Amino acid sequence: MEPKPLATTNAVVSSNATHQTDLQQQKIAGAIGIITGSPLYVDASPIPVYHSNGEVLTTLTQFGGDNILALKCLHQTATHYAVWLEDQQLGYLPKNSDQIQLQTWEQHILTVFAVSFNSTDNPIRSRPDVRAEKSPTPTQEVYYYMPHRIMGSWLQLKYGPENDRHYGWIQWKSGETLLIDLHYFA
Repeated sequence: MEPKPLATTNAVVSSNATHQTDLQQQKIAGAIGIITGSPLYVDASPIPVYHSNGEVLTTLTQFGGDNILALKCLHQTATHYAVWLEDQQLGYLPKNSDQIQLQTWEQHILTVFAVSFNSTDNPIRSRPDVRAEKSPTPTQEVYYYMPHRIMGSWLQLKYGPENDRHYGWIQWKSGETLLIDLHYFA
């Protein structure tokens, strides 16, 4: 079964998602990370998003179960995170909310279930170096490439059945461009 990629919205991801979002295959320049639901998030608790003038712009809700909150965070002030909403509008989330958290790109990638990538342009390597030997293709079908750890622009993957686990390295970014697709669900 192919993992389900992020939805077309930049704000909410549902389990029925089959399309890529702006978080994938995009420039990550200018973003300090991703705003996600915190471990303290209570299902269906509304999270207000404010306009720069302080008025409520919209409210984000329903992030439990098969829904994921993932907003590109552009910068932060002393009191708010500036985020892109699904309609490419700038919104502000209060930093003092225990419902959300800021994750760096590296932290966020390590929380997803699996990643996919172009194995022709970005082959799995034995170590994090473009000159390193390419890892052999697994003899059995690989369903998921799971993020394991990050070193700079390199992502170590684990893949294969538990009794025959393999590890290898791919580049997760090139400069400020994301080279992987993020999959939150199996």
